[in-house]
Amino acid sequence: SGHPDVQTDEEKHVLVRAMDLGKFLDAVRELMPPEGLLIAKMDIEGAEYEVLPSLVGSGVLCRTVDYLLMEWHPQV
Repeated sequence: SGHPDVQTDEEKHVLVRAMDLGKFLDAVRELMPPEGLLIAKMDIEGAEYEVLPSLVGSGVLCRTVDYLLMEWHPQV
C-alpha cells in the first residue's frame, strides 16, 4: 500500500496503528460546539462485540454520540 500509515511485513500481513475509540470520541466532542450532533458510523468487521460493550460500559457512547450507524456481523 502507498499510504504512509499502512505497513506490511514479510508475510504480507497489514500492520495498522490502533487507537482508543473512547478517547477519540471524547476529543471530537470537546472540539464541537454544544449544539453540534456527533454521528458515528462503525464498520469494524466483527469487533463490534468487543468495542460496543466497552463504549457503553465506560459511558463514552451515551456521553458523546448522538446517532450511531453500525454494520452488525453475526457472532460466530
